[in-house]
Amino acid sequence: MPQIEDGYTRIATELLDALISYRIAGEQMQCFLFILRKTYGFNKTEDNIALTQFMKATGMKKPAICRALSKLEDKNIIIIKKDNKISLNYRINKYYKQWKPLSKKITLSKKIIPIIKKDNLPLSKKGTTIDNTTIDNTTIDKRNKRPLVRDNPPTEHVVYLYMLGYATEKKLKLKPDEIKQITSIWYNHYSSEDNNWTYMAGGTKRTKMKDWKAKARDWVLRENK
Repeated sequence: MPQIEDGYTRIATELLDALISYRIAGEQMQCFLFILRKTYGFNKTEDNIALTQFMKATGMKKPAICRALSKLEDKNIIIIKKDNKISLNYRINKYYKQWKPLSKKITLSKKIIPIIKKDNLPLSKKGTTIDNTTIDNTTIDKRNKRPLVRDNPPTEHVVYLYMLGYATEKKLKLKPDEIKQITSIWYNHYSSEDNNWTYMAGGTKRTKMKDWKAKARDWVLRENK
């Protein structure tokens, strides 16, 4: 039976109250609690934590953990710093007033359902349009100022084929199934209502995305390490 004499984690009541009133999804909550355990549980404010530690503690797979951590960081609930090549440094942002307010539209799915239906079409039917899409976007970029991705976002299937082709061209060790998982995480991250095809630039400022292929290549190379 758990006893406080066997160990406990100290947390400020004000921070705990803030967490109670803030809705955090299941996988995100698991990762958050593990960070809490590894920091406050050892009387530390931050700690270097490897993904393998998250996997062992939560029982989750790497793509799910990456997705959860990315969302926690986007909401300013946690702060992640690159401390070394092996692991990242994680810290809970105790200044809860900096946490991103929850969207009132978070439960709506009308915008998401059409995307899911469109991306779940048989792969063979999209074979002839992918090259045309790539060629058209390239032509537009050369003639005019590069358009914003949010104005004409790619489908998840197009991103998958591009990532797969790039990994094959560079002779990376990633398998098609792994590329598919990376694509899903990448697409859900950037196409979400919170991000809306933007990314962090300079640590605090969000920048509207103009070249989704560059971001896709970055993710593939990062996951190949």
